[in-house]
Amino acid sequence: MKWTNEKIDLLRSRYPNEDNAALAKELGCSRKALAFRASSLGIKKTEAANEARYERMSARLPQHLQHGEVRHIATGTVVVKGHILTHLSHASLRGE
Repeated sequence: MKWTNEKIDLLRSRYPNEDNAALAKELGCSRKALAFRASSLGIKKTEAANEARYERMSARLPQHLQHGEVRHIATGTVVVKGHILTHLSHASLRGE
């Protein structure tokens, strides 16, 4: 896919607040390509968008991990009782 000025403008305006999957589909690229291009341009997600993403991630965790104290984690791979989440820039997870 070629990153035209129009697509870059769209990325700049919508990436900070929108879901990567939907935006990548609209632009005709992979989520990985979308995130890489945004990163290379210095475009970041808003705090509200990150919190919404982390809530969606948390909802997919097993029920026993969805309750309790919120823990913030840093970049890397995190193993939580056998469940692996990878390549996080930062996240909030609910533990027991």
